[in-house]
Amino acid sequence: MTDTVYSKLVNDCLTIAREEITANKNEKLYHHNLEHTINVLEVVSTFAINIPEVSPREMELLQIAAIFHDVCFYKGVMGHEKKSADFAREFLESRNMDNRDIITVERIIMATRLAYEPTDILEEIIRDADIAHVGYKDYLRNPFINLFKEINCFRKKTPNQWINDCIVFFEQHPFYTNFAKQILNKQKEKNKEKLTDLLKMDIKTEDELLEKTAGKKKKKKEDGNKKPDKGIETMFRVNLRNHVI
Repeated sequence: MTDTVYSKLVNDCLTIAREEITANKNEKLYHHNLEHTINVLEVVSTFAINIPEVSPREMELLQIAAIFHDVCFYKGVMGHEKKSADFAREFLESRNMDNRDIITVERIIMATRLAYEPTDILEEIIRDADIAHVGYKDYLRNPFINLFKEINCFRKKTPNQWINDCIVFFEQHPFYTNFAKQILNKQKEKNKEKLTDLLKMDIKTEDELLEKTAGKKKKKKEDGNKKPDKGIETMFRVNLRNHVI
C-alpha cells in the first residue's frame, strides 16, 4: 500500500473490505484478490487526481467503489458485482452515508460488469482502472499468468486457448478515458504483440508458458547514477504520492 492519505471513510471501507476478503481467502483466486483491489484503488485515485472534471467528492466515491468492487468475488464470478454492491450498501448505510451517494457507489461497482458500456466519466474511470493491467510492463509475468491460473481452477484451458482469448480481448477492449489512452495504450499494444509471438510458439503446457513469460532479469548498469526503468504500475504509486503526472 502507498502512503497516500485517504479520508477516514475510505480507510474504514478498506478495513472492512480487507477483513472480508481475508476471512474468505480463496487460494484459487490468483488475480481477484486483495492485491488487485488495492491496485484498482490506487489507479482510480491517480486517474481522478489527473482528470479535472472529477470533483473531490466524486473521487472519494470512486475510491469506495474500487475498494468494494470485487469484495464478494469469492462467492463466485456470476453476479459478484451485485453482491459486492449490496455489501457496500450495507456498510455505507451503517455509516449514515447519503442514499444518493450510495446509489452512485453501487452504479460505479456495477459498471465493472463484463462488456458493460460506461455512461459517464466515473464509470469510464473504474472500467479503465479494473483492466489497467493490460497496459503494464509486467503484464505477461503477472496478470496474464495469474488470470490463466485462476481460470484453470474453474474451467480448463490450454495455454494456446488462453493466449488466443487474450488477443481477442485486446482487439475488442478499449480504454475509455483520454488519460488511460495516453499512459497505457502504448504498452498495451506491445503486450498484444508479445501475445501474438507467444501464440506462434505453440506452447503445450503451463510450465512451458511460465518459462516463456518469466522474462530475463536485467543486469545492473555500471553507472550508479542511472535510475532503473519503472513500470506503469510503479508510476501509479509514485504519482499518488506526488499528485502529479
